[in-house]
Amino acid sequence: LEAGESAVAAGALMAGLDTLRRAVWDARQLGDRDLLARALVTLGSALVHAARGTDEEGAAVLIEGSGLAVDIGDMGMASTAQRELGYIALLRGQYQRSLRWLDGARELAGEHTGHRGWIELIAGKAYTDLGRHAVAREHLDEAVALAADARDRRCESFAQASSGRLLIQRQEWDAAAAALTASLRLAQED
Repeated sequence: LEAGESAVAAGALMAGLDTLRRAVWDARQLGDRDLLARALVTLGSALVHAARGTDEEGAAVLIEGSGLAVDIGDMGMASTAQRELGYIALLRGQYQRSLRWLDGARELAGEHTGHRGWIELIAGKAYTDLGRHAVAREHLDEAVALAADARDRRCESFAQASSGRLLIQRQEWDAAAAALTASLRLAQED
């Protein structure tokens, strides 16, 4: 599982996905439900973020992983899976479906700021696309704050970039420049 994650992160996409698929198969053979949930969610996330055109497989794997994570009581893993399903729906322009998945992810995340930062980021992007700028700004501001609190520079950078995009749409040029500059700084530091 760790080798597959590392390979995907290093850009060896096909090797990483093959390794993650093997991790799922091995976890099934071992009958280790905790490991299987983690492997499913990791594979599903990799399919969604690293390999365009594999969203269907990613969604199926994430749905299975989410259900299994709930069954074993790993609400953080279930939250991650449902957040990723919300992201898939966002990419497809299925905003109401995305927001429903994100509501479920938020409930499962509880007070875990690391999970919640990403959830609010995706919600903010959905509301931006819907033209509900005031609501989008609230979610994106919360994402920035939660990510900073969790010291997740990657999430904070994405949230600042999404805020910059929203502010450009609103023609708030100075605020957009500040958000985008902060995003670039965070990305470079990360």
